[in-house]
Amino acid sequence: TLLIGDMAYTAIFAYLAAEQPALIVGLVSAFALLARPMLVEAVAWTHGAGLVLISAGSVYFALGSDVFMTAWPAYLSAALAPIVLIAALNVWAGWYEQIERRRQRQVRDVTLTRNTEIARLREQVRTITEMSNALSSTLNFKKLLDVALDIGPLALRKRNVRRFVSMVLLFKPDETLYIANSRGLSHLQESRVLEGKNGMIAEALEAARPVISANPGDDPELGTFVAFSDLHSALVVPLRARFENYGVLVFGADQPNAFSPDMIDTLTAVGVQATIALQNSVLYGNLMQEKERIIELEEDARKALVRDLHDVPTQTISAITMRLRIIKRLLERNPEEVPEELEQVEQMSMRVTEEIRHVLFKLRPLALESQGLAAALNQLAEKMQRTYRQAVSVRVAPGVEKLLDDHQQGVLFYLIEEAVNNARKYANAELISVELMKGDNVIVVRIADNGVGFDLDAVQTDYDKRSSFGMVNMRERAELLDGTLDIQSAVGRGTIITVTIPLGEVRRSVTDTGPIPLTKLREKVLRDVERP
Repeated sequence: TLLIGDMAYTAIFAYLAAEQPALIVGLVSAFALLARPMLVEAVAWTHGAGLVLISAGSVYFALGSDVFMTAWPAYLSAALAPIVLIAALNVWAGWYEQIERRRQRQVRDVTLTRNTEIARLREQVRTITEMSNALSSTLNFKKLLDVALDIGPLALRKRNVRRFVSMVLLFKPDETLYIANSRGLSHLQESRVLEGKNGMIAEALEAARPVISANPGDDPELGTFVAFSDLHSALVVPLRARFENYGVLVFGADQPNAFSPDMIDTLTAVGVQATIALQNSVLYGNLMQEKERIIELEEDARKALVRDLHDVPTQTISAITMRLRIIKRLLERNPEEVPEELEQVEQMSMRVTEEIRHVLFKLRPLALESQGLAAALNQLAEKMQRTYRQAVSVRVAPGVEKLLDDHQQGVLFYLIEEAVNNARKYANAELISVELMKGDNVIVVRIADNGVGFDLDAVQTDYDKRSSFGMVNMRERAELLDGTLDIQSAVGRGTIITVTIPLGEVRRSVTDTGPIPLTKLREKVLRDVERP
């Protein structure tokens, strides 16, 4: 429409102003200049040439052929100006359009790149948020190890990686690294143990920052894994909290330059959060184990109470009942024998009273709370003599009690009571001796008897099949005090139990075993929890 309109106006104007070449040239130039910004280069050339030709044709028809042929050189000379102007304008416009298209293309490319980067950053933020929620929402140790393996893809530049290998390495107490979880490793490789003294792992632990490598196959430690030998990128993220290393996360990809250094700070923060989450999981696992252990101890205490009541007091009460029945018959047949029977019933009643008091003493020795360990042990010896006719000697070195707090005295009393009670039941000993002595920075407790003894190796071999847990209870109570328990016995030579308790040591938890592996991380959590 624009082209047709311009040409129509030009034709009419040129026909009416045929004798005024300057006006025609001005009009053609004006139309060409005004239309140029709205037309592409090729159309603009066509538009300008058309205006010149139409204006020339209109003049030809207006003046006639004779006059036009006489005046056409002057007209063409006048038309050169718009032709040159239009040509120059088209050249400039074409150059400007190229520059503008190039600029717009660059803007589009930059916009697309930035939009892609923004989308990638949003995806990373979403992934980090989800991972953070996952790390804080579960206390399951195995699930946390699985979440830790998802940290590696955060650092990938692109998602087109065909093969991706990952593993979680945690420090054992001996400062070696074992594979706690992995993806892409064979079962044979999962049993490997690393020193963490060389290569990327050592560098990441020393620098306390993630480390990226382009040749994991050349690494002195990672290169020993078949899964890493043909990879072209590797990333190691330290698991670190409170300036202490607990392990590393290792990731490998088959694409070169797969991991982005821009994610170093983010990976460092996520690694710290993963470490704290693992610490919380270990703490929770310890609490659950402690809860289960308390339930087991309560159940064992109930069983022991039932057993103690059944072994002696219940049998004695049954015997009293039988005696009373006999006395009832004697009243009818032989009344003169009744006083003697009543005297026996009285003796039995006194004995069952002592037996019940002894059971109550074992449950809660009041002397231990009010007078201390030495008084409680002496009272234990008296009750053993009075109730079971078992001789027990107690010797406590001066000043030993002051070295133990109330908790330690309680644990030690129940350990000694367990040992003495076992000796009374099974040793057939004439004398059981209990000694508390102070050594070099240790307290030594010695419980000895001159009984029949036993084959220690045979008992320990099938101890897990027995229904009694006396030896286990004593060993666990010794561990509560950071102590050691040693048992020496032989058939016919009696038994000696020695407990050595270091002074000034922090007490440990009641359990050190369970589904969570014993790692440096777990030891650190235990130390933090048990610190007074």
